[in-house]
Amino acid sequence: MKIILILGSLIFPFIMLILQKKYTMLNFVFNVFAFLALLLFGDIVSLAIHDVLQEDRVFMTTIHAILLNPFLLISGAYIGVYLLYRISLLIVKER
Repeated sequence: MKIILILGSLIFPFIMLILQKKYTMLNFVFNVFAFLALLLFGDIVSLAIHDVLQEDRVFMTTIHAILLNPFLLISGAYIGVYLLYRISLLIVKER
């Protein structure tokens, strides 16, 4: 499983780079998805912190429970892949 995660973080940005070269509209799509993923990620985290503060819960155990949220995991994974894609794009353009 660890190998799949590592290979995925290397392969998906490369695939995104190739696809956006072939279909320039995908650059816009990737950017919109990144915007939505960042918005979702930030909202999940801020709402969890708000709940902890409002209900006076134990901070560490409650906050770590949000790591089980599939929307947080998916949006965080896309943000990571997107950042690697954008850095790859910069490397290609500035070469």
